[in-house]
Amino acid sequence: QIEFDDYKQHLVHVTIRFLANPNQELWLPTWIPGSYLIREFSKHIEAVKAYDEAGRMLNIKKTEKNRWRLFNTDHELITVEYDVYAYDLSVRGAYVDQTRLYINPAC
Repeated sequence: QIEFDDYKQHLVHVTIRFLANPNQELWLPTWIPGSYLIREFSKHIEAVKAYDEAGRMLNIKKTEKNRWRLFNTDHELITVEYDVYAYDLSVRGAYVDQTRLYINPAC
């Protein structure tokens, strides 16, 4: 789910729901095909939070520049929320303002 109510701050709010496994790790790529530079998409990720199916906050920690590990993943359904700072008006990023929204899903 993608929301962009905070477009004046150039923020896109992302919510992801999935079935967890005991060693759940989440990550973003550092590059995409056709763009042969390291892009560091994760530098635009802010306020990462995780919840179980009852809405209780779970422990999630950033372990590397582009990776997060979920702890206590003995829950069936996990919800992860985060904000993306979207102020890159190019084909390799994300941008939002009062007139448009552009998202490259890899970032």
